[in-house]
Amino acid sequence: MFAWVAGGVSDVKQLHTLILKENQLLSARGLGDVPALQILDLSHNHLSAVTDMDQLPLLQSLDLTGNNITQVCYLLTYNSLPSRLERSV
Repeated sequence: MFAWVAGGVSDVKQLHTLILKENQLLSARGLGDVPALQILDLSHNHLSAVTDMDQLPLLQSLDLTGNNITQVCYLLTYNSLPSRLERSV
């Protein structure tokens, strides 16, 4: 959980780019409270689950490389991703 996001989300509602790679994060909860996010880099952390992505309607790029994702709470298949979302394998 992001304490700064959960505690002060009203201050970051217009944030459109968030790069948190290589921060040893265990959770990404709370990011759904930042609906203006367009670019989100959570690569190379310790994430095992992804939640709240359905609450990011403007999301165009999501990098989860280098995590051990075992649970996706908002299920998307590769082919059903919105065309505006950058796809990388």
